Amino acid sequence: MNLRNSLDELEKLVEENVLFGISLQSIGVSCELHHSMDNGDDVTPGYGPFSSGTTTALDNPDSDKFFRVMMKIADRSPCRRVGGSLEWDREKSLRWETEIHQSLQLAFVQTHATCGLTGRGAEAALYNWTNEAFGSRHHLRIHKGTCALDGNYHKGTFTTGLYKNILRVLPYRVAQILFILLRVIRPIQLMSLMKFIIPAGKTNIEAATKLYATRIFVSWNKPWPAIYLSHILMAWFHKHHGFKIGLRMYHHFATALQRRYIKYRTHDNPEDIQELADTQAGRQQKTGDLYYAVEKGKSSSESHVCGFELMSAYWHEMIRYETYPPK
Repeated sequence: MNLRNSLDELEKLVEENVLFGISLQSIGVSCELHHSMDNGDDVTPGYGPFSSGTTTALDNPDSDKFFRVMMKIADRSPCRRVGGSLEWDREKSLRWETEIHQSLQLAFVQTHATCGLTGRGAEAALYNWTNEAFGSRHHLRIHKGTCALDGNYHKGTFTTGLYKNILRVLPYRVAQILFILLRVIRPIQLMSLMKFIIPAGKTNIEAATKLYATRIFVSWNKPWPAIYLSHILMAWFHKHHGFKIGLRMYHHFATALQRRYIKYRTHDNPEDIQELADTQAGRQQKTGDLYYAVEKGKSSSESHVCGFELMSAYWHEMIRYETYPPK
């Protein structure tokens, strides 16, 4: 119940304080997620389902539409057009960045707690929404009207030389929040930060643009390390339940919930449920079929997607979230 109430709170925060009450639908921005948005390109730098990667900047048609309307809200918007130039207000910009920061914190809690059996903090901290120029591919994928996190599980890589790819499907409402924060808001957010937070100079600007264009969890020109993600989760549990649970403890907590409520779900092969759960949580299994190894940079194979999707859907049903948008 607290998790679902927190999602309502997040949506309200984004609508009122991040979007300033502007209806995206009314200005021609659709938050519906379609398979056509993701062509599966894991190589082109800057490409992701919310970014074409065709320019070095983050601007796109959806963020441009919002920015044009946003500049007309004189009382709350951090930016307005004066003559032929843009005028940024420092106090309003920093207040807006704070609202975005708080929204992304709540979005992380929702992402981590609703995707199924979670991975470790180091994995979540490295989630990319676009391909890096000389590094990891994007982990955010469009999947049947929602998003999935196709993560590189890398514990043991130094000894095995292999990466494990694990898919975790997000409920569509959580996916839509990520779409708004990353595609619609982030390009404008970066412009604001360049005015007041990011140090001047070509090197600093290029580094900041690269950071915001790749990592999902970043704010105040800094990526969020695993320890910070753990503090966010801990603070949420303390606020809503009166006790603190960080990433490591939550990993065990989620496993206990799964084994209590999902282990005996109806399934074509009931014995596979535990294997699916253990694999999605990144735990070693004696049976190695689902705990597959792939080359670094490769995404989940289609044969494994259905199993992971099923595990996430079971999890969504347990916490009473809808996996896919209504038809």
